[in-house]
Order: sequence, then C-alpha cells, then structure tokens
Amino acid sequence: MVEHLNKPGSPSEEELYLEVQCPVEAKILNIIRLFIANVAREIGFHEDDVHKIEISVDEACANVVCHAYEGEAKGTSGICLKLHVGENYLRIAIIDSGVGREGFTRKGVTDLKEYCDQRPHRGLGTYIINKFMDEVEYTFPPEQGTCVSMIKYLRANPTPQTTRELR
Repeated sequence: MVEHLNKPGSPSEEELYLEVQCPVEAKILNIIRLFIANVAREIGFHEDDVHKIEISVDEACANVVCHAYEGEAKGTSGICLKLHVGENYLRIAIIDSGVGREGFTRKGVTDLKEYCDQRPHRGLGTYIINKFMDEVEYTFPPEQGTCVSMIKYLRANPTPQTTRELR
C-alpha cells in the first residue's frame, strides 16, 4: 500500500507513505532490518543514522515478538510498519494488536549503569530507541495493542556519531 502524506497525517504529493504487514516471527526481523536500512539510505540518511534507525526498529519489533502476543502461537498475529517519508524526516510506526501495556510510562533505563545494576535486565532496547531517534512516542489504543512511533530527521551536514552516545 502506498499513499502520499504531508506532515505525518496530512496529504501531499511530495511525501510518501509505505505500509508493511508481516507475521510476528523472529525470523522476519532480518528482512525488516534490511528493508528499513535500505529506505533510510535511499532517502539520504548518513550511514551512522541508517544504523541507528535500523537498530531502533529492530528493538521495537523484537519487543513485539517477545511481549505483544503472550500465550499466542508465533506467526498467528501480525505486526504493521508504517513509514512516512518526508522531505527532511523518516517517521516509523510499529503497531501490534497484542496485549498492550496501557499506563506504560517507563522509557527504559536512564543510563547503562542502571541497566547493569538491575535484575532482571530490562529496558535497554527502549533506552537505545530513545537515544538513537529524535522523537519517540508510545501509545496504547484501547484494545489495539501498542504503537511505537519514532522520527529521525535528516541533518544538513551530518557529523559522524558512534555508539559512544550511549554513555
């Protein structure tokens, strides 16, 4: 399905909307990573940002695989990726129709020390997503699971950044 969108949510001929539906299975994560990375490269993201987008989407999708459909057979439920390609941004929404976590406010650990000190280890993926993406929002539509929406903006003159940002 391909549609044109202006700012996230408004029609325009200059922007592109892509929607991908797939089963919730760990083996599909590599395909999703390759797809997202290629879209990001194609629209002009610096390679460091391509990796950040790829890792962030992988973490969000892995959370769907691990947590969204507790008790259901893998592959019987779906995950939907919605991409809004704008003039200077890429907005990605990862949507499931699983159990959801209404009232969820935790944005992951605040630093790596907190992650290492806590048992069980939880929250690193959300921490990475929040560090790597420019905007992140978690919503829980009633009886519809979870939607993780993230935006990465194109930078005019990207400066190389590495995973040292995690510190």
